[in-house]
Amino acid sequence: RAGRSALGHPVMQLAWVWVVPTAVARPVRHGCEPPAWCGVDFSELALEDADGTAPPFRVSPTGRRRDALHILRAHGAGVFRMRLWNEPCADGRCDPAKFAYANLTNVLRMARRVQAANLEFVLDLHYSDWWADPHNQRKPMAWKGLTALELREAVFQWTRRTVAAFVAQGTAPLAVQVGNEISNGMLWEEPGQPCTGGGKVGL
Repeated sequence: RAGRSALGHPVMQLAWVWVVPTAVARPVRHGCEPPAWCGVDFSELALEDADGTAPPFRVSPTGRRRDALHILRAHGAGVFRMRLWNEPCADGRCDPAKFAYANLTNVLRMARRVQAANLEFVLDLHYSDWWADPHNQRKPMAWKGLTALELREAVFQWTRRTVAAFVAQGTAPLAVQVGNEISNGMLWEEPGQPCTGGGKVGL
């Protein structure tokens, strides 16, 4: 993740995540052997480094500035995860100009960049227009008011189209994460309806 040294210089702090069953793990390069995937979630990278044109990161306070993806690869990471929101900020909770990095067009662009850096790409589908976490699992605005059956179909079709877009451009994800931090359920209903603050609706 991004950070700063004691001198205030931008530096890269590596995070090591994701242990998965060997049966579903493909070998990942750069020193990580199954069942471990070594990598980071740095979804804001394009925002931090102007889509790779102005990298602020360095390995040490006196080191030269380098692309974060190259730093990750050189230090043993093999996987890059990125979040995708349906329509960033469509529900008015954030600034769409600031969070456009999380729309489909820009996540597709990042997948190409990750592939060019010889890293694997993991796609994190939030099924929301902004952050999805244990306290916030709001449905996308486009899906508000749908019946349970309509919602099931909308989720299916959107997921299929989204994953197909990555496959079509030659950047099929190593894995697709269905939902984000869904310990309290996902796609919550509106206030006053069943499952407003968690749980699930049988689909």
